[in-house]
Amino acid sequence: MIVKPYRLHWSASPERFVEDEDAFVRDKVEASAPRPVEWVPERFTRSGGIAGAEFEELAWCAIVRGARGVRIHHWFDGSADPLASDPSLGDAVRRLCAGVRARRGVVESLVPVRSREVCRGRVSVVESWSPGRGVLLLVRRVELRSKRMHGMPAEPLELDVPVPDWLAPSGAEDFLSGEPVGMEASNGSVRLSLRGFGSFMLVWLAGGERRST
Repeated sequence: MIVKPYRLHWSASPERFVEDEDAFVRDKVEASAPRPVEWVPERFTRSGGIAGAEFEELAWCAIVRGARGVRIHHWFDGSADPLASDPSLGDAVRRLCAGVRARRGVVESLVPVRSREVCRGRVSVVESWSPGRGVLLLVRRVELRSKRMHGMPAEPLELDVPVPDWLAPSGAEDFLSGEPVGMEASNGSVRLSLRGFGSFMLVWLAGGERRST
């Protein structure tokens, strides 16, 4: 199924379009299962097009939610240089492609499991499993914004995350950069110390399957 939410220009609250788009993709992935879903980002620029930071966040939202592809329209700039009009968007697309290629085995095996809000509803945590490998967490800010988000300043965040029964966590890292993330395990959960948390962050909990005794 091809999913084109286009919430930037067709939403009742454009300042909330990131949240609206994420919810739209989530609902379509769940309704379409087991058929695969591809997300198509908006390219219209009537009141300012989607920014690179917004595209990158939404693309990973779609992937962690269970989408199996991201399709970029080239009609806006032409197929020779489809992102010529917005260098930030082109850079974001290239980063996304590099990230997916680098962790292809994990990305292809992801199974979306659950999502929840923490920090009094200001932060969303979406959890997807790669069976036998680990857990991928998409941590993002969802507080009401007075204007559109084009990236947020980084700040520290302490986050408690329950660990599935099958996982014996061996460490945590930034899924895209590979930089280690502080982790303390205790009683079926881990406390993560996110030191560079901006608009969103992908955290990989690595580990093997827990052996039964």
